[in-house]
Amino acid sequence: MTKVANMTELVIVSSFALVNLSAFVLMAFDKWLAVGHRFRISEATLIMAALLGGSLGTLAGMVTFRHKINKPKFRFLVPCILLIQIILFCGLVLSDLVNIAVH
Repeated sequence: MTKVANMTELVIVSSFALVNLSAFVLMAFDKWLAVGHRFRISEATLIMAALLGGSLGTLAGMVTFRHKINKPKFRFLVPCILLIQIILFCGLVLSDLVNIAVH
């Protein structure tokens, strides 16, 4: 592997980690706001965090903080988003492996 490929992988993995950590922190912060009966982060923002690649962090935040787990929108949508993102990721990895095998 070249240095460019290694750097690309590092950027992708770092971005994935940052987006998911951010989504997790958003869930934690919204739970903290909810407990204190303060102004809240909108549900659309939390769903958008999941759609932008933070579905794992959002789901982990839901389970860890027991937050939004009874809301059907979150209970079903976030795991579906995660599943779609896993399928897309596997498709990218498999297509990359096929390209490597062909060349």
